[in-house]
Amino acid sequence: MSLFLSPLVSIIPISSSTADVLEALSRWIMGCGGVWAVATLLRNSILNAARRTRIAIDRLILGILFNAFILIGYLTMSVWAWDAAPTQGSGDLVLHQVSSVLVSVVVVRLVNNLCLRFLEQVLSRADSNSSPEMLLAFAPMIRALIWVFGILLYLQYRGVGFTTIFAALAGAGIGLGFALQGPARDFTNYLTILLDKPFSVGQLIKYNSIVARVEKVGVRSTQLRSMDGERVVVSHEDLLDATLHNLADIPRRRLLHRISVTYQTPVDILEEIPELTYEVISSIDGAEFGRCHLMLFADSALEFELVFYIPNNDYSFALDIQHRVNIEIVRAFSEKGIEFAYPTQKVYIENNEDIEIE
Repeated sequence: MSLFLSPLVSIIPISSSTADVLEALSRWIMGCGGVWAVATLLRNSILNAARRTRIAIDRLILGILFNAFILIGYLTMSVWAWDAAPTQGSGDLVLHQVSSVLVSVVVVRLVNNLCLRFLEQVLSRADSNSSPEMLLAFAPMIRALIWVFGILLYLQYRGVGFTTIFAALAGAGIGLGFALQGPARDFTNYLTILLDKPFSVGQLIKYNSIVARVEKVGVRSTQLRSMDGERVVVSHEDLLDATLHNLADIPRRRLLHRISVTYQTPVDILEEIPELTYEVISSIDGAEFGRCHLMLFADSALEFELVFYIPNNDYSFALDIQHRVNIEIVRAFSEKGIEFAYPTQKVYIENNEDIEIE
């Protein structure tokens, strides 16, 4: 009997069973209160020490440890209080087994949360852009492995041998292996996309003949939003087998134009075309002139090759600049009287008086 209840029993006559119940209740109340006080004191002491020494403390990890300590402490105090209760038989055995299972669950969840927090910090330091996607991919696998390892340790603690466990899993593993071929392949492709990072959410890509923006990268497929506004869902296997063009991952976009003029254009005007295109592109903000040369004597035109650059990876911005360049070139050529060529054919008919057509 506790020191707290001994004076009370001497003053108020109560039965031994009632005293045992009061003893159990006092143990549970004082024990839980002591656990909470110790946990709070430790947490505040760690935070105060961190402020004084200016050491960075992860409050999330501290909260995880605090909650686990509280839960394990409450369970321990509950078992300690139950031992003082006037109960006999199988109830004690059931309580101890249930408490051991609950403690194991709390410990496994603690290890899970700490591992995921550590992985999140490692990924954020390596690459802050891909850490949410990477964490989303690895979190289920890490949780499953830790839970399996925890269950095996608990079974070993309860006296179940690993040989029996592995023998039971071996038979089911063959069937699961055939059933999980497709999901395993999809998950492997998902990890390949996350690790290789050919694109990320929000970037504009070209898949086959589709130009679309990446909206979501799922476990089995990637959702795209085309320039027409349509949602395009493509499996990871098809994406990895195709040639992808990442239109957003271009620090300096290069645009090439072929300008065709007629053969009737005078030579002095032909010599002015490179300088004319230079003036046009230089007058437009966001465009940098590269070169302009007469490259080809085509069947029905003289072809100039114009190259200019846009120091921006925004595809829509590049289209706007291209539109303005085209309009200004048409205007400048019109003022100079330069005619654009188009496919033409000339047919020459020779009169022959010796040929009679009936």
